[in-house]
Amino acid sequence: MTALLVGTLAAYINIRATWPWRLLSAGLMILPAAVPTVVYALGLVLFSSRLGVDNRLTLIMGHAMVSSPFAFLVMRIGLAELRPDFLENARMLGASASLTFFHVLLPQLMPFLFVAASLAMSMSFAEPVLAIFLLSDSSATLPQKSFQGLRFGFDPLIMTSASLIVVLLLLLTTLSLLVLIRKARLAQKQIFVSAKRTSRSTFFWKKI
Repeated sequence: MTALLVGTLAAYINIRATWPWRLLSAGLMILPAAVPTVVYALGLVLFSSRLGVDNRLTLIMGHAMVSSPFAFLVMRIGLAELRPDFLENARMLGASASLTFFHVLLPQLMPFLFVAASLAMSMSFAEPVLAIFLLSDSSATLPQKSFQGLRFGFDPLIMTSASLIVVLLLLLTTLSLLVLIRKARLAQKQIFVSAKRTSRSTFFWKKI
């Protein structure tokens, strides 16, 4: 949830920024995906030990750093494909800001929010390194337990849980692809309908 919020806000700022700042902000948001997880896991360990921050809060920050670039990329595409004429028409018809957000803006972004949340969840589930550095064995996460089970012994319960996670991630990925395909088909249909209306109106005026 934190990664989705950070990625959406960063994508909105990136869309509204001018060209040099847009390039710089996009690079800063994508940078954590290019840095090895061990590097900022060590940084989070030093941050937590020196400032006395709870390791669980630091772990949430680390997972947000891992997942935010992917949420940012998806939400930037979604914000770039917004129809600004819908928002302008809603304002011209007297809709309030909250009504415009919930009934005009949010339905357009909902497929991209779902895909971004699915990617963020997938990256968080597949990341055991942060938990290994920040948490003890008594409060280990499921990815950490799965990683330790592969290294130090076979536990059927952990293997079953890991298999369920893999199935869940595959289902989320499939649903995300279906949502994007449906969104693309609807966009193509709208383009076809608008082009058909334009050709009809052009033919009508030429005939007159």
